[in-house]
Amino acid sequence: MSLAKVVLWTYKKNKAGESKIYIRVTENRKSRLIYTQLESREEDWDFETSKFRVKYRRAEDIDKANRHLLNNEIIEKQQVDQAKLEE
Repeated sequence: MSLAKVVLWTYKKNKAGESKIYIRVTENRKSRLIYTQLESREEDWDFETSKFRVKYRRAEDIDKANRHLLNNEIIEKQQVDQAKLEE
């Protein structure tokens, strides 16, 4: 069983003070990070819900993109696992 979570990677920031947003996928106690090509400042990010804050001007569009990326990653991972089981 795999677990996926959207995280703001605050350990490294660009010149504008923005951190990269990753999807962390954990399976069998092994984690990997998938870059979403999105960035955010800490004040625009809600750490409790792992989403953009409502006041953020592009929050709705970016949350939709995050859900899409997360769903695609989960489907892709399930297909790989299914192929391994069939072998």
